[in-house]
Amino acid sequence: MPTKRCRETQPQGQTFVEFALTLPVLLLVLFGLAGLAVLFYSFVTMQLAVREGTNSIVHNTHQTVSQIQDTVRSHMVTLDRNDVNVIVEPSDPNSWIQGVQVSVSGVFTVSLPSDALGTIQFRAVSVMTIE
Repeated sequence: MPTKRCRETQPQGQTFVEFALTLPVLLLVLFGLAGLAVLFYSFVTMQLAVREGTNSIVHNTHQTVSQIQDTVRSHMVTLDRNDVNVIVEPSDPNSWIQGVQVSVSGVFTVSLPSDALGTIQFRAVSVMTIE
């Protein structure tokens, strides 16, 4: 009586089923990381723009508040400039004298793709002393 040899073969379709089960998880992780990268980029860009606005006051105290706000918005390279609220303190340019601390703050609103999560607001503040 001949013995049957058992062949070790992978059942057909198992690879496809495993791929179909892991693909949504993989895509969720990838899109989540991409979303976090966009949020981090927005935050860092806002920080740098506010710092440039404060630096502009320190180096040239003969500007207006709207010029400082335009400076901040111009340094927000790829972000929507209409979504930022720039606040300069003290708001009176006549008080920008030596020894005074000036601060420029900005609030940037980021809309998330999912309506369920809403929006996120980043607040960046830069404080420098006029020398």
